[in-house]
Amino acid sequence: MKTLLMKQVSQNIRTLRKLKNLKQEMMAVDLKLSPHAYANIEQGKTDIQLSRLEQIAQVLGVEITDLFSCEKDLGVKLSIESSHVIHNYQQTSLEVHQTAITAPPPNAPRVEQEKTQLLLEEKEREIVYLKEMIEWLKQKV
Repeated sequence: MKTLLMKQVSQNIRTLRKLKNLKQEMMAVDLKLSPHAYANIEQGKTDIQLSRLEQIAQVLGVEITDLFSCEKDLGVKLSIESSHVIHNYQQTSLEVHQTAITAPPPNAPRVEQEKTQLLLEEKEREIVYLKEMIEWLKQKV
């Protein structure tokens, strides 16, 4: 039987993953799990060990305590962090230069190629999002 805390942790993991524009498959690769095993974590079907929670937090780039936060607290924290990142981006007047990214060598393992492709797609989505946020902020100023 799922406890309220287990449900909250599972929901927070899913929310954070989606906010970071990560796919379940990518999380599974980073955590060395099958996609099905990772999906069970997000669905609250797995009793997660503390060491696994630490790995998940690290992959998501958050503190482990964020996985236990109530949804309201988590949303406020993420909103503040996003605003801070955008503010810093504008303050330093950084220019985003896209550099040529080469594909992994053909002899690299298939999993590594897939992981690299997922990372590239994630970064492209992040660049698009940041450009949209900059335009939105310019309109507000």
